[in-house]
Amino acid sequence: MLLPTIIRSFACLFFVLALTSCGGGGGDGGGLDIATPQGRLSAAMVSGDSSKLTAEDAPYTITSLNDSYSQKLQDKKTLLLAFYAEQNSKFDLVPESQLIQPALSALDDAFPLVYGDKGNVIATFSTYGGGRIVGYGYDILGGFAKTADVVPSIQTNHRGVFKRVLAWLAF
Repeated sequence: MLLPTIIRSFACLFFVLALTSCGGGGGDGGGLDIATPQGRLSAAMVSGDSSKLTAEDAPYTITSLNDSYSQKLQDKKTLLLAFYAEQNSKFDLVPESQLIQPALSALDDAFPLVYGDKGNVIATFSTYGGGRIVGYGYDILGGFAKTADVVPSIQTNHRGVFKRVLAWLAF
């Protein structure tokens, strides 16, 4: 668990230093106070111009990224616990089950909801773009049908989790 955090920290540091050395993307930072690392990072994020960032800003930037990443992981854990609280986690795999892979741009905001027997993600949920998205690699509604002609498995064990997922989508 520590290794991904270290990798992300170094990636962020490289990103900050690379943008600093190339001059960033232009703009003035929207009038934000750039006397502190917090102000300079905020200005860089708003304007897309990292030219005001310094090497001394790297520790704050890494800490900020790590805090943001930790918060996303905590949010994911809280949501998964809410989905699965007192519910059966069994999901019946059938030949029609498909792997779900979120786009690279959405990976930080997409989380596995159901894993297959070989560790592949069969369903995922996301808060990408500030919205709420759920994707199943399976005809989940057909799986709940009394006579599942399309999908030969009835997902009775997953019904309670699915109801909570729908409630989360509607919230």
